Amino acid sequence: MTKAWASGLGLMLLGLGNLAFAEDSPTPRRPIGPQGRTLELQTPAQEIIQLPTRPISPDSIRIQNVGDRTLVFSYWDADPSWKVISINAGSALDLACKKCVGQVSIAFNNGKALKETKVSIGNSYLLGWSDSGGVWELTSSR
Repeated sequence: MTKAWASGLGLMLLGLGNLAFAEDSPTPRRPIGPQGRTLELQTPAQEIIQLPTRPISPDSIRIQNVGDRTLVFSYWDADPSWKVISINAGSALDLACKKCVGQVSIAFNNGKALKETKVSIGNSYLLGWSDSGGVWELTSSR
């Protein structure tokens, strides 16, 4: 009888120990993964930036520089050559492409390499620094 009582007591103590351990739940961790690309691009200058309220023409794109310096990029507007554009910090610029069908090619140096991407006509984009990636990024402002 003593062995049964001792093993029952041992099981009860083991159960109480597990219960006490379960009450010490770990601190919740911050979720991983994208938290919203526009949040990554926020800079002190962005607090004073006002997005243009005028609508975007259906044959244009809007690029807004949310960085803290003048940025230079190129775009292909279906003519024989790339157009080089400079945009001041906090400024927005509309680029028209009457010959483009649905998309415009944009190229810029992201700080590590030349980056070329296609963007959809009629939309607005943010060009700014990504702290998490350590590069300049072009993202949709929607």
